[in-house]
Parts: sequence; C-alpha cells; structure tokens
Amino acid sequence: MENDNMEEWESAYYLSKKLSRLYEANCEEKKKVQDISKENAKLKQRIKDLENELKGKQKRNKVVVKEGPEADKKLIGVRIANENKSEHELNVIRTLFIKYFESVLPSGHFGVKRIGELDYKPFDEAMKFPKDNQNEALKKWKLWRKCLRDPLWKPFKVVNIQGKPTKIVDENDNKLKRLKVELGENINKAVKTALTEMSEYKYPGGRFIITELWNFEKNCKASLTEVVEFMINRYTPLGWTTKVNNSSSMLLPLP
Repeated sequence: MENDNMEEWESAYYLSKKLSRLYEANCEEKKKVQDISKENAKLKQRIKDLENELKGKQKRNKVVVKEGPEADKKLIGVRIANENKSEHELNVIRTLFIKYFESVLPSGHFGVKRIGELDYKPFDEAMKFPKDNQNEALKKWKLWRKCLRDPLWKPFKVVNIQGKPTKIVDENDNKLKRLKVELGENINKAVKTALTEMSEYKYPGGRFIITELWNFEKNCKASLTEVVEFMINRYTPLGWTTKVNNSSSMLLPLP
C-alpha cells in the first residue's frame, strides 16, 4: 500500500515538474513573440518618421530654391545631405525586407518580384509542339533575355496620353514583328511586358532586372508601411499548439 502511495506521489511530482516546464516554455515563447511585435511596431514608426521627415525636407528645399540667388547655398547643401541620408535609411530597410522575402516561401499578398524578368513559360509551351524541345526553348529564352539588355535596341515610341507624352513599346518595331511571326503572340507579349517593366523601372546606363518588394494583391510596388503592418499581423499569435516529447515539452505559436 505504501509503495502504491509512493508511486502515485512520484507520478504527481513528475507531472507537476512537466507542467511547470511547459508553463515556463509557454511564457518564454509568448515573450519572444511580444518582443517581435514591439520591434516591428518601432520599425513601422521609424519608417513613418523618415517618410514624413523626407517630405518636409523636400518642401523646404523647394521654398529655398525659389528664393533665387539670395538663398543660402550652405543651408541647401545641408538639407540635401539630410534628405539623402533619410533616403538611404529607407533603402536599407527595403533591402532588408527584400532579403527576408527571398529567403522564405511565398506568404500571401507580399513578396519579391523581379521587374523586367522575361517569363520562361511561353517559350516552354511554344517548343512543346510539334515535339517537346526544352533545350531549344531555353536557348531562345536566353537569346531574347540578352536582347532585352541591349542598349542599342530601342523598340519604343512616344505617344500623347491624356495630354502627357508617354513612352510605350512600338508594335511596329521590326525585331518584335519578326518575333511574333516566328515564335507566336504569347512570346511576343512576354517580351513586350519585360520591355515595359524595364522602361518604367529604368536605371541609368541600360535596362536591367530589378528586385522589388511587391504587393501581389494590388499588382504594384509595395510601400514599406504596408509591409511592416503585414509583418506585425503575421507575428501576432492567434493561438498556441503544444508539442510534447518524451524528453521535453514546448509550446509553439500557430502560423
């Protein structure tokens, strides 16, 4: 009888210890998530402060420039330097988010888009008939990828849209017309899409692929503010799930 009582006491003791470890793990994990939420909130506020600071500096610079020759050149230089510093900080934060989204699986509305990247799928589909020829598809895709970066090829024209001169892809460009005849409308459309993106997100010195934070729901460039809000919501725990092993116990936040 005493042995039975001793076994019950030991069982209750070990169960109590296990529940205690479980509770401590729960508290520790919850604190980590709260810390992440606090850091994200601070980052969001910092981004807003930088954006407001940048807008204010841009307005002040315009006022100083309008004053003409009497404007204090030194003051203008200081303001421009501060503006560049704010832009640099925002670019650093954007780059960090890009690296994060590149390292994780797609997660809903936000992610990374390679602006100006030529879609391979139309080439693959076009080369399947009359026979499946992936080597030929890859060869032609690489060829047109190279053509897109050729600074001497300028398949654009300027048209007037709502009273504003706008550069668009020239449908009558000889190279594009030959492409449409030889490889079909889908590949022609993919090349024109890449050209349009490269033109809109152009860099000095040529056409390049640009990695950008992207809002896939709205199909546009994502602002830092909305990405930070997404991250805050993502790391706010809605519940907890328990994973119990023989050796230890821990609580994990639900994704």
